[in-house]
Amino acid sequence: MRRIDKGPPPASLSHHAAHPDATYDDYREKQDLREALVRDQRGLCCYCMRRIRATSDGVRIEHFRPRRHEELQLSWTNLLGACPGVVKNAREIHHTCDVSKGDQEISVDPQRLRPGEIRYLADGTITTADVDAQADIDDVLRLNHPTLVGNRRKVHDELIRQLIGAGGRGAWGVARLAQKLAEIREGPALPEFAGLMEFWLERRLRRLEPA
Repeated sequence: MRRIDKGPPPASLSHHAAHPDATYDDYREKQDLREALVRDQRGLCCYCMRRIRATSDGVRIEHFRPRRHEELQLSWTNLLGACPGVVKNAREIHHTCDVSKGDQEISVDPQRLRPGEIRYLADGTITTADVDAQADIDDVLRLNHPTLVGNRRKVHDELIRQLIGAGGRGAWGVARLAQKLAEIREGPALPEFAGLMEFWLERRLRRLEPA
């Protein structure tokens, strides 16, 4: 999970929401919405940071506050893009992200994340100091499902392998770390699990930069 900063809503959504009796089900231009959500989230699920695409089966339109809050059904700030919400472990299929969340309320909001609020351990586990947010991560969104943890661990291990390189531990200096961060963040799409990569690069930068 990484902070999402929204751009402008699709014009078709604003136009539809302006009608007094408008509902989400009546909104027909949902492809406009998919494209805007994928744009703002740089191609990553709002929760697990796996790849999403602006197609009907490539992204789920998530209501952060459940749809029973009728006044928020068409609110741009309440709409997010989520992955299909499926992970496989051996022969079993498990649900994560908004599929697992369903109509439950959660406190951890990708649009309101503060710097350092979410931490990524070397083994791929997501942690936070907020007890309620940790319960959302573990029990509602299931972001610490073993498959997701394992995928994040692989990204972490590959990043550390690059940082260490042939020159031994700490071979990368401040300039090269900053360049790597910029490379990750450039372009319309982020790499999967970009939040983890940013966390570890920023952590190493803080250790190298003078106080």
